Amino acid sequence: MILLISPQDTLLEACAAMLPTSIPLVHLAAIPETESYLNAQTDDAPEPALILLDIEAGYEAIAECRQLYQKSLAAEPPLVVLISNPANRQKILEAGADDYLLLPLLPSEIYSWLADYLFAAFCNFQPVLETIQRINRSAVSLSLNQGLKNLAQIFNAPSAWLFLLNPDQKTFNLAGGYNLPPLLRQKNNFTGQELPDCLELVRQDSAPQLVACPYLARAKRRKTNGLACHLSLPLYPQGQFIGVLNLAYTAPPNILPADKHVLSLLSREIGLLLETTRRHEETQFYATRTAFMVLLARTIGRQSDLDTVLSLTLEQTVSMLDALGGDIWLLSADGQWLDRASSLSSPFSNPRLNRQLLRRPKEQGLIGWVAEHDRPLHANAPPDDPRFNPQVDQVETLAGHALLAVPLRHREAVIGVIAIYYNSSSRSFANRDTILLEGVSNLTASAIAGARLLQELHESTARQRVLYEMSQQISAGLDLPATLNRSLYWIARLIEVEAGLLWLVKEATDALYLAAALGVDLPQGRQFNLTMGRGLTGRAARSGRAIIVNDPLNDPRPDKTVFDALHIAPRNLIVVPMVYHDQAIGVLSLVNKIGEPFDQDDLTLLSTAIEMVTVAVSNATLHARTITLMNERERLHRQMLQSERLATMGRLTATLSHEINNPMQAIQGALALALEELNSPPDLMTYLQLCQTESTRVVQLLNRMRQIYRPQTGLQKSIDLNQTLREVITLARKELKRQKITLQTDLAPNLPRLTAAADQLHLVFLSLMLNMGDTIGAAGGSKLFLRSYALPHAARIEFSTSFSSTTALDNLTAAFTGLDPDTDSPLDFGLFISQDIIAAHNGSIEVERQEQQVIFRVELPV
Repeated sequence: MILLISPQDTLLEACAAMLPTSIPLVHLAAIPETESYLNAQTDDAPEPALILLDIEAGYEAIAECRQLYQKSLAAEPPLVVLISNPANRQKILEAGADDYLLLPLLPSEIYSWLADYLFAAFCNFQPVLETIQRINRSAVSLSLNQGLKNLAQIFNAPSAWLFLLNPDQKTFNLAGGYNLPPLLRQKNNFTGQELPDCLELVRQDSAPQLVACPYLARAKRRKTNGLACHLSLPLYPQGQFIGVLNLAYTAPPNILPADKHVLSLLSREIGLLLETTRRHEETQFYATRTAFMVLLARTIGRQSDLDTVLSLTLEQTVSMLDALGGDIWLLSADGQWLDRASSLSSPFSNPRLNRQLLRRPKEQGLIGWVAEHDRPLHANAPPDDPRFNPQVDQVETLAGHALLAVPLRHREAVIGVIAIYYNSSSRSFANRDTILLEGVSNLTASAIAGARLLQELHESTARQRVLYEMSQQISAGLDLPATLNRSLYWIARLIEVEAGLLWLVKEATDALYLAAALGVDLPQGRQFNLTMGRGLTGRAARSGRAIIVNDPLNDPRPDKTVFDALHIAPRNLIVVPMVYHDQAIGVLSLVNKIGEPFDQDDLTLLSTAIEMVTVAVSNATLHARTITLMNERERLHRQMLQSERLATMGRLTATLSHEINNPMQAIQGALALALEELNSPPDLMTYLQLCQTESTRVVQLLNRMRQIYRPQTGLQKSIDLNQTLREVITLARKELKRQKITLQTDLAPNLPRLTAAADQLHLVFLSLMLNMGDTIGAAGGSKLFLRSYALPHAARIEFSTSFSSTTALDNLTAAFTGLDPDTDSPLDFGLFISQDIIAAHNGSIEVERQEQQVIFRVELPV
C-alpha cells in the first residue's frame, strides 16, 4: 500500500494511472487526516510500504509526518516528497525526507525512482503465497479458496479460479476459485475443446496474458456474472505446464509493465509451490502404498491356505481404498470360466442371488472383459457401460455402485480378476486407486500361485505317500486274487470312484475276463468275458492306450452290456491298459468319479499306479507259474534220478552177473556134493556152510544194487563219508578192473561226519567213478586216484587221472564244463544229475585240468 498525503485530487489521479494495479493507493488531504486514518486501523490492517508527501503546506510537514508514523506504525516506511522546484531538493533531504520526485510526475520517473519501493510493496504478497502452499491439488480446499480471494482483492479482480492439468494431459480440473460464476460451478472437469482460447492459448506462452474469453462470452450473462475477460497466469514450474491461474474481470484492467513483472513472479512461485505439493503428495502416496504392500505381503505371506489368502487380501484392500466391498474371480482350469473365489461385502455375495453369479464365461460382462483383454476397467455407472452384460452383471446388484477391476496376472498370464465396489453417489475412483489396486493384484497373483503350488505339493505328497503305501501293500504278497483286490482298493484311495473293474487277458486267447471288482456285487458263479477290441475295455487292451469318456450316454464306444449286467449307470469313466514288456496283460476300468469329471491329471496319476499294479500282477502270475514249474521240475528230477539209477544198475549188470554167477555155481556144486554125502554128517555140514557163505555173499551184493535202484530213504542223517566211498569202491572194483583201471585210494582217517542223504551221495560217487572209468578204459586204461581230506569247514573228495592223449583229456574235461542234460553222453547225463545233488547239499563240484591231469573235486560243508 502507498499512502499519498496531498490536498490535490489531480495528483491522486495521476499517481493511480501510473502505479501498478496490484499496489493499493490511499489518498489523504493533510497530516491530521492521516493521523486519524492511522489511529482507526486495526492491528491486522496492512501498513503503508511507501509515503508520498506533497509539501505545499511547508517544510515542517516533513517532520510532522515522520513523528506521526514513528508513533503510529511498527516500521518506518520510506518517505518520498513531491516538489515542483529542483532547487528545494537539498532542503527536503535535510528536513528528513528519504527521497523526492519532481512534479509533474512522469511514468519513467516513477519506475526509475520507485522500483525498490514497489518491490518492497510486493512483499505484502507473502501471506498469500503461504496460504497457497497448503493447496490440496486433488480437491477444492478452504485455504486455496481463501488465497484466491486475497489474490483477487489485491489485483482488484471480481473473481479468480485455478485450473490444473489432469494426468491424462487432455483435461483440466477446477482446483479452486473465488466468487465463481454459475457457469464454472456446474462442472469440475473441462476439456481443451471447451476452453480452447482460455487454456490452450496460454500453453504456448509462459508470460501472463490478458484474454477475452469466448467461453464466457458465449454464455448468458446471468451465468457469467458479467465476466468477459481474464488475466491468465500460466504455471510452468521447471519448464512443464501444469495449469492456469485466472483473475477474471468484467472489463479489461489497466495492466502496467510492473503488474506483469509482479504477476510473472507470482505465477512462478505458485507453480513451484503446486509442483512441490504434488510431489509431496505423490511421495506420501507411494510411501503409503509401499507400507500397505509390505503389510499385505506379510499378512498373506504367512498363509498357505488359498481361501485365507483371498479373504485377507480383500479385507485389507477394501479397508485401504475405503470401498464398500470386493470380489476375487479366478480362472477355471480349462480357461473358459471365471469362478468367484472370495467376496467381502460384495453386491454379489447375497446367497439369494442366481447361482450363475458364482461362475461366468470368461469373455462375458465387465469382469469377463477385464480377464479377456488383460486391462483395468473403471466404471462409475456400470449399467451404462457398453461392456455391461445384464445376463451376468445383474442390473439390480450393480446399480448405484462404481466398479474398479484389474486383472490378476502371474508370469504374463491372466489367472483372474480383482474387483472393488464403491457407492457411486458418494465417491468416485481416482487414478491412484487403479495404481494401488494393480499393485495389490500383482502381489495377490503371486500369493495365489504360491498357495496353489503349496496345495499341489501337499496333494502330490499325499498321493506319493499313498503310492508308496500301495507299492508296499500290493508287492507284499504273491497271491494273484489278493493282489488284484488290494490294487483296486488302493487305486480307489487315489481317485474316489463309485466302481472299479480289473480285467485280465486269458492266456493263448483273444479275450479278457473280469478278475476283480470294487463297488459291484458280482453274481455268484458267473464269469464276465470280453473280446479284444470290443467296447472301451477291449479297445484299450488292443491299442495299449488309455481312454477318458466324460459323457458315456452320448458316446457309442462303451459296451452297455457289461454295465447293465453289473447294474452300473456310468456318468464318466476311464480305462487304462496294463502293459508288461509291450504286451497288454489286462485293463483297469474306473467308473463314476466323485466330484469333477476325469481329467489329464487323473490319467497321469493312474499311469504311475497302473505300472505298480502291472508289475505286482505279473509277479503274482509269474509266481504261480514258477510254483507249477518247480513242482514239474521236482517230478522230472525224481524221474531223472530214477533213470540214472537204472542206467547205473544196467551198466553194473554185466560185472555183477559174474559176481552172482560164481557163488551160485559154488552153491549148486556144494548142494550136489551134499546130496552125495547124506550119510556123512561132517562132509554134509561143510557143504552146507559153503552154501550159506556164498548165499550171504549174493544177498549182500543184491542189497547194494537195490540201494541204487530204489533207495530206502532220502532223508539226511549223519554219515561217515569214507564208509560211503568204501561201499562205492566195492561195487565198482570189478568194472574198473575190466576197464584195465588201477584204483588207488587215500582216505583221510580224520574226516569229519556230515549230514547228508547217503543214498544220493552213493549215486554221485558211483556215477563219477564209472563214468571216468568208461573214458579211461576207452583211452586204453590208466590209473584212477581217489582221495578224501578235511578242510576247515568242509570235506573234499577228489577223483583224478592222467592221460598221455590230449584227445582223452579234452573229452573228459568238455564232458563236465559243457554240461547238457539233453545229450546222449552218459558222462554228461551222470554229471548233470550229480551236480544237482551236490548243489542240494549246499556243496560244489568242479573239474580242473593241470597239464596231462584231470581232477574232479567235490566239496561238502560239514
